Amino acid sequence: MTLVSLSCYILTHNSQEYLAQVLEPLQGVVDDLVIIDSGSKDNTQAIAEQFKARFIHRPLDNFKNQRNFALDQCQHTWVLSLDSDEVPDSSFVQALQAFKATAASTDIQGFKIERKWIVMGQEVQTFYPILCPDFPLRLFRKDVVNFNERSNMVHETPSGHTKEGTLDGFVRHYTFNKVEDLYRKLNLYTSIAAQDMAARGKTASWDKIIFSPMAAWIKWYLIKQGFRDGAVGWVLGQYAYDYTLQKYLKLRFDLKRK
Repeated sequence: MTLVSLSCYILTHNSQEYLAQVLEPLQGVVDDLVIIDSGSKDNTQAIAEQFKARFIHRPLDNFKNQRNFALDQCQHTWVLSLDSDEVPDSSFVQALQAFKATAASTDIQGFKIERKWIVMGQEVQTFYPILCPDFPLRLFRKDVVNFNERSNMVHETPSGHTKEGTLDGFVRHYTFNKVEDLYRKLNLYTSIAAQDMAARGKTASWDKIIFSPMAAWIKWYLIKQGFRDGAVGWVLGQYAYDYTLQKYLKLRFDLKRK
């Protein structure tokens, strides 16, 4: 039986909190482990080197470019993509091992994985703009799949494949532990989202600035039932409002088209 070789890349920035929990289960399963770091000041590099990962620095311009760069660094055709706070369950690791034994004979080009979202210690049902759990495409052939012009610069989506499957098991995404962390990331994400909208020729009218944030709150807190997540759901409903408001404000005032 021939096992297919597998690369895995992870994007990091001050990612020491969960990185060891992400990397440890991958030992003996992943053949090529790549960390693409955008300027960590904590122990991220030391943790990566502890697990024999290749540690490569690249300043972050946007997440789409960061992921395409990461794919170029991967040595093998099959690539697993995880975030630095997505901890694999044992059943997911077993599914990866089984996949390596059968990948040579499959015509599937990409596999989705189940991702459970943990916010402030609680598994949630919605997190703008995602219903939870979700199933992102995270294991794929890099000679077929990439992040092209169809992908946004933030909340990026791979494309190029014509046949996909779903891998058994799941990962737990420990995305934010504190409101402070949530809003620090919001500032970065909305800046990139505004850049992406500007690149696509979109504009921010006063109607969008005034009404779109409330529409986002209604959709994600009421219609998508974020209220079922209790106090955390209220925080995430406010996040949906603030995210939408900030991206349109930045598009209108920070990125005025000349």
